[in-house]
Amino acid sequence: MKSDKGKEMLTFTDWYYQDSKIMQSILDTQGIEIDAIRDKIKNILEQFYVDTATWGLDLWEKELNIQDTTGNYSERRNRIKLYLAKPVSVTPRFLTDLVNRYSEKKSAKIIEHNSEYCFEIEVAADDKIDWDNINKSINLYKPAHLGFYTS
Repeated sequence: MKSDKGKEMLTFTDWYYQDSKIMQSILDTQGIEIDAIRDKIKNILEQFYVDTATWGLDLWEKELNIQDTTGNYSERRNRIKLYLAKPVSVTPRFLTDLVNRYSEKKSAKIIEHNSEYCFEIEVAADDKIDWDNINKSINLYKPAHLGFYTS
């Protein structure tokens, strides 16, 4: 038997069906269909959660009115999570977490320069950084009157 569910269903039958090739074939066929339906249901459920969504990312982006739908699954999931977690106020801690979403070693630090109306993003020299997405995200969240630069 090919189907896990078919094998399971066979265990619930009477003893005289256990060796019946006809009954095994019937239950295997039904089990294959049940397994396929369960896989489809599981796949649909995965779309309800950003971390496991694949084809459902399109729906998330449409619901959140996200215009930029480019990138791989990981980039798109990060973008959706950022939109879902929009803060009430943008703090240095929030900006640090935001930059660290796009860095491999999570080494980012935000240094405020209040008198100059800007802040500095400091990262380790050996950290792999996705600067394009960092710039897009920072510009999305930072207050309009603040500038920023990297070091």
